Amino acid sequence: MYARGSQARHWSFTPQQVAALRARTCAGEADVAECERQPPPPPQQQRLTAGEERAVATFFQRKLEEVARVLGFPEKPEFTAGTYFKRFFLLNSVARFAPKLVMLASLSLAAKVEEYHVDVPAMCARFKCDSREVAGFELTLMARIKFHLHIYHPHVAALGFLTDWWQRSPPQQKGTVRQEEVLRETVQQLRVLFRTDAPLVFPPGQLAVCALQRVFSTSSNASITALKPEFESYLQQRLSAEENERLADAVTALLPYLDEGAHVPSNEELARISPRLKLAQAAYGCMPIKSPSPVSPPMLRSPSPPPAKTPLKSPPPLSPPGTLSPPPPPGTLSPPPPPLPQSPPGTMSPPPITSPSSPLVAT
Repeated sequence: MYARGSQARHWSFTPQQVAALRARTCAGEADVAECERQPPPPPQQQRLTAGEERAVATFFQRKLEEVARVLGFPEKPEFTAGTYFKRFFLLNSVARFAPKLVMLASLSLAAKVEEYHVDVPAMCARFKCDSREVAGFELTLMARIKFHLHIYHPHVAALGFLTDWWQRSPPQQKGTVRQEEVLRETVQQLRVLFRTDAPLVFPPGQLAVCALQRVFSTSSNASITALKPEFESYLQQRLSAEENERLADAVTALLPYLDEGAHVPSNEELARISPRLKLAQAAYGCMPIKSPSPVSPPMLRSPSPPPAKTPLKSPPPLSPPGTLSPPPPPGTLSPPPPPLPQSPPGTMSPPPITSPSSPLVAT
């Protein structure tokens, strides 16, 4: 599956190719999405060097780990966000796009892709950024990494190796060591590798084995380091001779990356680069990200007085018997006519009086 995916076909390079892409990025000649136009690059004296570009990106890659830990991200969305961030700045300059904006947009997009809920407005308010700007930048982020959102993760491969080995070996061989302890230290070693170009050069399986080998060699838990011969024996049995030889070469090549990832640019180093970074950002027209605008409290209105009650009109006085009532004023309803007098019970009502022209009169 990995060999047929976009990660292997579009985002797997040799170290020489990575260096060439980073040099093009510094020169302002990196690939751009077809839907956007590339502004002219600034003069050479206003650009950052490749080392400065990489130092700024590595500094914020480390910040991404810290933000993910503060927000309680699981490993999968955390490594997905780190991969998006790394791919983005392989093809784009930190002077053209604010790294903090790319970092928060990578976390927001990774949470959606990996189906992990995160309150983006609360996250942006916590780190003093406008949530609308972060949400609007997600489309630019996806376009710049060519909409390749599915990621194969090395920590998943490490979990697969550990689970298979744990099930095949007798329990007494592990002693008091738990699988979760080994995996936790392995994930920490993978974070170190993700601060380097290793995920762009090596497949996830080789990254996983390298991290496991490092844990079995350097762990502070003596019970874990004692398991190194058993794990190497497991690899010899499960993989072919050619695969073991290729894996051993990859682990040897990855050791310098582990040493490199252990060094993260400090705040003092970034402060030294900051004046040149601001100069380059001004040349590119990169605006600093906005802080969330404070929400003004609603205006308090004094309660309006209740409407005055209309006094009830007294009914008009009744006219004395035998007199006609005056006509009602225009626009008013006339009162209903008084009821007809009823005959006493047991008496017959007189016949109606008819006029001579009435057909009821007998001739």
